[in-house]
Amino acid sequence: MAGKSIVAGFVVGAVCCSLASCILDYHHVDAPPKDHDAAARWWLETTDHIPADLRAVYVAASDAHLARHSSATYIWDRCHANMISRLHFELRLPCPSPPDILARLREQVRPGDIDSERSPTVQFEVHAGRCVGCSKEEAERIWKEAIKTARTAGAGKRDTAHQPTPPANPGEVSEPGR
Repeated sequence: MAGKSIVAGFVVGAVCCSLASCILDYHHVDAPPKDHDAAARWWLETTDHIPADLRAVYVAASDAHLARHSSATYIWDRCHANMISRLHFELRLPCPSPPDILARLREQVRPGDIDSERSPTVQFEVHAGRCVGCSKEEAERIWKEAIKTARTAGAGKRDTAHQPTPPANPGEVSEPGR
């Protein structure tokens, strides 16, 4: 009898835990609010915290959409799971962004923001949502081309802000702090 009680307790515990994990699932969608002032604040706060590779590709995708007179909302999905629950976060970035935000983002893009052949953020975690002037398939193609454009744009440039200052005389060796 004790063996059956242990098995029954285990089964009841497993059922309760699986039900609790469904209840504890969390889904958060972050998107610009409809109110103009709140949206302006949202864009500033949000774009300060997106990864560099996502920012570089987003700028390239914005340029492509501006040239095509189209737009798409790109959705960055991030999912996390543990033994009890799943956490799902969605960041919805309408593309192109307002002109002042796009100019600000463009200033923040640095060579080397995409330095690998496969960037998980931009390659696998982003997909197109609502589109205007293009289909979802076209928006997905625009995003894939933007990855190539952002990678190529950074490949030929050097970030001189983080380079050591060359010596005044070619034979002279410069020392840090001098």
